[in-house]
Amino acid sequence: MGIGGGPEGVLAAAALSCLGGQMQTRLILDENEKQRAIKMGILDFKKKYNINEMVRGDVMFSASGVSNGDLVNGIKDCGKNFEASTFALHKESKRNFKIKNLHKK
Repeated sequence: MGIGGGPEGVLAAAALSCLGGQMQTRLILDENEKQRAIKMGILDFKKKYNINEMVRGDVMFSASGVSNGDLVNGIKDCGKNFEASTFALHKESKRNFKIKNLHKK
């Protein structure tokens, strides 16, 4: 529970949707944000949105680690290469996996 940005909420909804999770949210906007929302077709600022209204259809989500975390390791210097770890989710196939990539310096 908390207050965050709209794009971050959609990212969280995408990941949770792939994992079978649920969330609800309301928009908390200042006047400039309200004007932008109106241009995007949002008129009810008191509406409670569920996860299926935030992300629709088949969803894919991925996140790469910059620093070490619970899901993936951060960027690792391997001498001539950097190693990056990514956590990927796909809703339709119900798959989640970790990917390690080497990138030349």
